[in-house]
Amino acid sequence: MSNTVAARVKPAEGDAPQTAPQTNDRTITYPLVGGGFLAAPCPSWCTSDHSDDVERGIHPGELLHQGDEVALAFELPDGTSTRVLAVRIEQYPFAHDGESDRPHACLVPSEDDGECTGYLSAMDLNAEIRRAEKHLFQLRKLSERLAEAAVEEHAGRHQSLAALDRKPNVGTWMSLRLDDVATMPVHYLLKAFAATVVEVDSPDEGALVEHLLAHPDGTHTLNLDRRLTQVMREQSTRQLLANRLYTRR
Repeated sequence: MSNTVAARVKPAEGDAPQTAPQTNDRTITYPLVGGGFLAAPCPSWCTSDHSDDVERGIHPGELLHQGDEVALAFELPDGTSTRVLAVRIEQYPFAHDGESDRPHACLVPSEDDGECTGYLSAMDLNAEIRRAEKHLFQLRKLSERLAEAAVEEHAGRHQSLAALDRKPNVGTWMSLRLDDVATMPVHYLLKAFAATVVEVDSPDEGALVEHLLAHPDGTHTLNLDRRLTQVMREQSTRQLLANRLYTRR
């Protein structure tokens, strides 16, 4: 057995689990079903309090150590929630199958079936992590395509208005939503807001200039400090346009 456990069995009368004094540190003394006691250390990663085991008694092979669960939770439209990719460290220290007696990861892909994929080693879990990272990369690409689809729909709608001579360029930005401003490409947002970015110097070395001017003809000017990095410029642009959209409504 890979994890050596110090065990001590004491004789007891009758078959009912007995109450035993607890030892120091992380060693727990369990009453055994059928009589006697088993003293075994609880691993540092185990977060189970084993109170039920101590109260009811155990068979040694049923002793289970479990760590905290890591899972991805989703809120459903009906107010309920579900969890996927739930993982925790487990160990049955007195099992005799050569796998579960070692610390391993139990991965439950779906809460609906609750089935563990097996006794995963650290190498096995790393392989699952790489699969999840690949999926996450695909989700990010899908999110970018979704933002592009929103641009296509928004631009197409206003092109249709232009064909009907309904002055689509006046207030085009007013039909945007706040999440559009947070996700659509910045170059399209500037076009929709009829906005021009102007780099300016700050009169105060400690303060950054980030200001939007709305003009009577429906256009906008974004005054941005020239010291802003490209990432900071994009963040400031989105924030200023979002504030403009929010206050207009």
